[in-house]
Amino acid sequence: MLVITLSLSWISAGASQSLTDLQVIQFESTDTKYFTGQTYQFSGELQISGVTVGDTYSIDVFLNGSSIYSEAVTATLSDEERFLSVDVQFVEPGFNRLVLFVDSDNEITEANEENNRAIVNLNVLDYETIVRPNPFTPNNDGFNDEVLFQISDSFNSQTFEVTIFT
Repeated sequence: MLVITLSLSWISAGASQSLTDLQVIQFESTDTKYFTGQTYQFSGELQISGVTVGDTYSIDVFLNGSSIYSEAVTATLSDEERFLSVDVQFVEPGFNRLVLFVDSDNEITEANEENNRAIVNLNVLDYETIVRPNPFTPNNDGFNDEVLFQISDSFNSQTFEVTIFT
């Protein structure tokens, strides 16, 4: 993952002041596969710089364009790092887009509006079947030498993958 952080400042009469910028630093999950009906945790990191104490901004998470998390934050410091954790449950298999957005309503004028969001595109699978304990022992002893998988006709247009671990 490549993370680029841009910090802008201006100098006036020998003093340096940071320009206002609300940035999404990262938004990710430690999971590598995603399935419908299961809940996954995504973590986000935000860098808030140069805001006026008392300013209000929003933190939003959208799944396929619909809001699944929204929080209004009133700044208590002019510079801070914020962390959040969001539980996400996917309903639709296939392509899913998850977006973390800070200041989505553009309430705060910033030096850079382009770093206010992180987009995570995922391929969500319909389901995963895990067979445990190991029912397959192909050692010709007449016990568990074969495994039969039956798939309903309603799934006839889908591709299935079977993985056997030894």
